[in-house]
Amino acid sequence: MRAAFFALLLVLAATSVHALHIEVTAPDQFAVAGARVQLTVRDARIIAVKSVQGGVELTTSTPGMNMLTAGLGNMAGQAEELSRVHYPWGEPSIGQNAKRQATPLYGVCGPQTTAKLEVSQDQIVAHWRGLYFAGQFYPDDAIELIFREDQNGAIVMQRQGQGRLGVFGISVPVENLSPTGKIYLPSFGGLEYEAQAETEELIGLQDTTLFIEAPLMVYVGQNSAFGMWVEDERFSPYFAFIERGPHGAALSLEGLNLIPYESHKTIAPPPIKFDLFDDSGWIAAARPYRNWYQKTFAEEIAVRDAPSWADDIMVIADGGNLAPGFERLPDMF
Repeated sequence: MRAAFFALLLVLAATSVHALHIEVTAPDQFAVAGARVQLTVRDARIIAVKSVQGGVELTTSTPGMNMLTAGLGNMAGQAEELSRVHYPWGEPSIGQNAKRQATPLYGVCGPQTTAKLEVSQDQIVAHWRGLYFAGQFYPDDAIELIFREDQNGAIVMQRQGQGRLGVFGISVPVENLSPTGKIYLPSFGGLEYEAQAETEELIGLQDTTLFIEAPLMVYVGQNSAFGMWVEDERFSPYFAFIERGPHGAALSLEGLNLIPYESHKTIAPPPIKFDLFDDSGWIAAARPYRNWYQKTFAEEIAVRDAPSWADDIMVIADGGNLAPGFERLPDMF
């Protein structure tokens, strides 16, 4: 796989596609760079993130953190394992996160995988055919990633996969994020996680109104903010994964098919966008999604904000008048 991939890329080293720039960085990997962020891709995974403008590396390769919940997801005969891995709120602080361990749910690249890269005028297409599920090779299962740049300079990545009946999702992770950084999520109004944990953990978040409120994940390290998000008016199903341990973290916004999964052989969820902002915090990395949301749903937001009585709401007591300290609330405002 490695030699065939490199031979095809030799003539493409340091090629530009409009504002995108592609470069071979190793026999089995390539880097694609936009206005502000460079992503290094290997085996349908993003293994490194770098600032184009400042040169800051947000990832570490030794030993780094690979993601086990990554690849083309197929649940045929694995309904129980699918449920175990996709626990709706895998919060480690209260001990309800799933164990981080190898899973047969995902097809990944291996020795017999064939890969090719195609560069056209406006996009870059990387294709991997032949995937391994728990060591078993399926020659026709495949993953395809298509890269382009949006009007604001973010990198757009379209994910596509095909295989046997039972395709439930596709997970293209950002791996090897440095353990010194922090992760920010729109969960319960906003949560911050350390990128490093004493033991290896799998944190899962289902796309509900509480567990993760928007398809947005932010990593901040070395005074730079890296964001990944999905702009989707239809709010297609997805699942957010964090895998972290002593050596750092990996993130993924897994795109999901509609149920029943048993009837699907392909998947093509809405694209993910990536961007990086130097000398910035999490707000800068979250702002592109916020701006898109406010513009797209301006009419609905105006209706929501119209009732003036809502301006007087100061506190929402989760638990009503039985919430601890409820009786003291009037004295606080």
